[in-house]
Amino acid sequence: MTDDIVKLPPDAGVSPDLRIDPHVLHDMLRRRRKGRRRWIAEVADPAAAGKRVAALGARLRGRRWQAELRIDRGEDARGQVAEVAREAGSELVALREPRPVAPPQEGRARPTPALPQDAWVPERVAGLDGSGIAVGVVDFGFRFDHVTFRKRDGRSRIAWLWDQNPAGRGPDPLDVLPGHPFSAGYGVVHGRAEIERWIAAGVAPYDPEAHYYDPALLALGLHGTHVASLAAGSPFPITDALGTRRAFAGVAPCADLYLVQLGVTQSDFIEPSVPAALADDRAPPTPRALSDNTRLCDAVHWIIARAIADGRKGVVINLSLATHAGAHDGRSMVESEIDRLIEAVENGGASMPMIAVVICAGNAGDARAHAAVPLSPGTTGQFGWEIQPTDRDLSEIELWHDPDATIEVTLHAPPALERAGFGPWPLVPTDGVPGRWLRGPAADPGAFGWWTNTKHHARARPACIGVRIDPSVGESADGARRLDGVWSFVLRHAGGPPAELHAWAEREHGPAPARITAPPSALRSAYARSTLGSLCCGRHSIVVGAAFQAPSSPLGFRPSANSGAGPRPWLPPPLDWSETDDPARPHLCAVGIAAAGAGGRTRQDAVVMDGTSQAAPQVAGAIALLMQAAPAGRRLSAGALRDALIASARVRPLHDPASSTDRAGAERAGAGLLNAAGAVALIAAADTRPA
Repeated sequence: MTDDIVKLPPDAGVSPDLRIDPHVLHDMLRRRRKGRRRWIAEVADPAAAGKRVAALGARLRGRRWQAELRIDRGEDARGQVAEVAREAGSELVALREPRPVAPPQEGRARPTPALPQDAWVPERVAGLDGSGIAVGVVDFGFRFDHVTFRKRDGRSRIAWLWDQNPAGRGPDPLDVLPGHPFSAGYGVVHGRAEIERWIAAGVAPYDPEAHYYDPALLALGLHGTHVASLAAGSPFPITDALGTRRAFAGVAPCADLYLVQLGVTQSDFIEPSVPAALADDRAPPTPRALSDNTRLCDAVHWIIARAIADGRKGVVINLSLATHAGAHDGRSMVESEIDRLIEAVENGGASMPMIAVVICAGNAGDARAHAAVPLSPGTTGQFGWEIQPTDRDLSEIELWHDPDATIEVTLHAPPALERAGFGPWPLVPTDGVPGRWLRGPAADPGAFGWWTNTKHHARARPACIGVRIDPSVGESADGARRLDGVWSFVLRHAGGPPAELHAWAEREHGPAPARITAPPSALRSAYARSTLGSLCCGRHSIVVGAAFQAPSSPLGFRPSANSGAGPRPWLPPPLDWSETDDPARPHLCAVGIAAAGAGGRTRQDAVVMDGTSQAAPQVAGAIALLMQAAPAGRRLSAGALRDALIASARVRPLHDPASSTDRAGAERAGAGLLNAAGAVALIAAADTRPA
């Protein structure tokens, strides 16, 4: 099947082990994308490859380069990949496309007319308001002139706003963190004085509704505005469905806001479909790493560097963003960057601020996005992946396992297609070939998807098998063939130690996403566990789940069923690729269901939204209070802040005590419900304790 191999020009000089992700090759071959495409080049030795790829504007980030390449309509971009390879030489080991990251899909959002009487308003701590602390939010849609972002005198509480989307020179370079200088030459940064001029004039170059991650949701309220208001919104009145006036304020209403409109447009959230022109062409490569979003890395780095330059006492960053698939081992680009930056700040001496990064657990708890199949030598197992009849989006699934175990995987088409001659396809190792197309029988040779079999992008465990199917291709030939139904993965343990295979179906933005089929009763609990978002497994981040008010429960709260559940999947030993002994994620939860906050459709509206997106910023605001409460000369580490939140959390589990089988429910709660006042008291007690 050499016709299924994508080949670069002979003079490219690339290593036979070069890994190219399928979306890069898709861009190279489909010949109809236009505009600048952002690819990531990974090098084996940063010192040896420290030169700039001048023609492509690349810059080094640890072991990776970021390069922007122009692909014009009708152009075969393989020559450009060859150019990258020639510049980088033998140091080039991988080319990937940044993975888009978006807010978790919300359970629901309700605008002002339906604001319930029992809507949740964040809890405050008397005497603390976050003054002197930088609260950073990376998200989509910040209504800069909303009353939630204004002081009593009308001035803006937004210290800085970086819109990554428009053409521009980007933020000023900042060399304030030893060994980690910041520079990013794209987007436009707006400061407080400029924002106040916008408010006075009633016009602004920044449109909070532009480049929104899902324009279909704009009528429900702006996600970034709602999230930032929960963390640090100024007080303003809201009216519930019964006409009752209530006061709203975020947890840290006097903190300074550092906002980043993430530079990912709508087209980045629609995976490229299988191009019909490639039906008889050469094929695809390895899966891209889920969380290799360089613009998200830049956003976190900039907030930290900007807060240091501004002399803030502390900086806490909220990421209410999530995707499903990935290794879930804490070593993605985003997670690694967060860990490196936190360690650099904490090792930087007394002049550095306190620092923490809060990440939502994601809303995949009940999305049927995960399967876990234990396998012993000689045994078999299977699970199903259901593509729904109305699904028109590219469907993706990734299967991860310990490569020391030989797991043979065979993909079977739905019964009607199998009877027509589709498959089965043994997803065997590709022997250095990036990937293979999934094709129909001989009479129907068109490619409708592809599969890949590769190692972890960090050349470590676990191993990954990725499958992508484009349901829309099923209607393009004769209208009769359809690709919906249950695709089955049959697994056989052919050697090596016992292993557990984890599969995550990637989230889709359409109304009918593909999903894992309902598991057998014996595996129901395993499928419901390890449903965390793929950004949630770093060493130093603080992960937050969502709970809801439940007056009938003895505890008054319960974890939400859609909240991502722990633990991290790759513990305990002998699986040795974990870099931390902290498998219990999320660490705690906060009320994220029926959470009231600023809507962003007008200057003073309020909406109710549901999800871990709404829980995480309340914890971020609480951390700002802990930083404010720390006495002069005392720096609380990210670990100490996390420990105080865990130790003070209200009693766990938050599920019904009568239900002894709801293991995933208890894990969704983490240590329990956020208790900001209790955490502050713990910090104060530690400061007054005799030496």
